[in-house]
Amino acid sequence: MAQRQFELGHLEEACSTWGAFLDDYVMLSTARGDEHFGTMRNRIAPYRKVRAVRDLDARARQVAALKR
Repeated sequence: MAQRQFELGHLEEACSTWGAFLDDYVMLSTARGDEHFGTMRNRIAPYRKVRAVRDLDARARQVAALKR
């Protein structure tokens, strides 16, 4: 869902949806979840000037640290 929102230019909505994904992902251990996590981080990288993206990126870094 977040990827589609992102493709349609709804960046803040996509960040919110990805945030919900992170809520679940932190407790998951699946290759597919890892793939979606990597895709999310790659897609948001060019938009780090946007506050919602910065917030999501910071949270994704926290989740990544927990997953190690």
